[in-house]
Amino acid sequence: IASADVQVFRAALLAEANRDAEALASLQQVLASEPEHLPATIQCARLLHRNGKTSDALAAYESALRLAPEAVDALIGRGEVMRAMGRLADAVSDYDTALLFAPDRFEAVFLRAAALHALGHHDQAIAGYDHALAIRPDDPSTLHNRAIVESELYRFEDALAGFRGLAAIDASYPHAL
Repeated sequence: IASADVQVFRAALLAEANRDAEALASLQQVLASEPEHLPATIQCARLLHRNGKTSDALAAYESALRLAPEAVDALIGRGEVMRAMGRLADAVSDYDTALLFAPDRFEAVFLRAAALHALGHHDQAIAGYDHALAIRPDDPSTLHNRAIVESELYRFEDALAGFRGLAAIDASYPHAL
């Protein structure tokens, strides 16, 4: 294993321990010596976004995508940044591209559905949440979000069934009935 890869792994462990400043410093060291190190670029972008540095995170994700346009993690991450910036259609586009390369990547499916919901495309959001449930049938956030969309469409029986299903899976979930 190359030294840069070890540093990136160490940075991931630091990030898990909420030691973001140390993780970023380690990643920036890697990128100073290997500016085209894709995992370091993506991890750095994640940490920048997590720490509210949206424009820096966007720039880092765009650097990653210049290195590897098919990098699913970078597409999903940039989609999350776009969503945070209110650029929902751009987020959906990034999730769609990610799904071309990884059709059953849960995060892309779920986040795409959430962005479609935020755009007011309720039927597409439900279809997206159904796709997410096909991947992870017991995901409480997906069940919850799908039930919310159903209620917004005045499909109260379907919404209630969704919340009951959520309770059957995880009664401790805050929105379970």
